[in-house]
Amino acid sequence: MSLSKPCIKCSAIKPLDAYYRHSMMRDGHLNKCIDCVKADMRTSRTARIEYYKAYDRQRAKDPKRVAARVAYNQKNPRPRPELDPQKKAARTALSNAIRDGKIIKPPECQICAVSDDVHGHHEDYSLPLDVIWVCTGCHALIHAYWRAQDRLAG
Repeated sequence: MSLSKPCIKCSAIKPLDAYYRHSMMRDGHLNKCIDCVKADMRTSRTARIEYYKAYDRQRAKDPKRVAARVAYNQKNPRPRPELDPQKKAARTALSNAIRDGKIIKPPECQICAVSDDVHGHHEDYSLPLDVIWVCTGCHALIHAYWRAQDRLAG
């Protein structure tokens, strides 16, 4: 048995671990590589999105899946919702201002200029629209700095 084979879709010769397992195939692997299978599924899902949305909604209602979700959530409780009403109000006000076009969310972080997942950081929650636009990494660093300052002070 060879350790590689050609994909019937893209004709690239790839190792067997680049193919999904399939017990009915002679070598135990599908003839289409994983990348081609994923591309075909994306194309199919995009072309038939309404069908898949209905299918996903129906599938989520399956009693076995509902029971599995309940059991998982009991073993792994989610964090409690935000307890500080001022923080929640500030975040809501900012989200509404962005939605209504009163504030334009910049495409990149104001600290490192990375155009990653940019979001607003509140220095003062009593000023809900006064934010610093930062990427996830810089936001984590800001909060780590403030946590360290709190530990030193207290």
